[in-house]
Amino acid sequence: MNPSRHRAAPPSSDAARRRQTQLRGAVWMLGGGLALALLGYLPLQLAIWFGPADGNPIGLGLLMIVAVPSGLVLAALGLLRLVIVWLVAARQ
Repeated sequence: MNPSRHRAAPPSSDAARRRQTQLRGAVWMLGGGLALALLGYLPLQLAIWFGPADGNPIGLGLLMIVAVPSGLVLAALGLLRLVIVWLVAARQ
């Protein structure tokens, strides 16, 4: 048997560049989702800490109700995408 015939071909620079782009996109998606969740939660928390004692920040609560789950779903999708890119890279 010819051992050179059974060696895996080295990854082309195009495949490596594509994988790096996919990893970067997944990390940005994960970080963006966490940032969205934090930025949706932080105004309400600041209003609780520093606002008037009898304040009722309804709008900030609604912002948090929408932004935090949306950010966490986006972060979960980014994490899933990151795992898929790693698993596909490991198989190649």
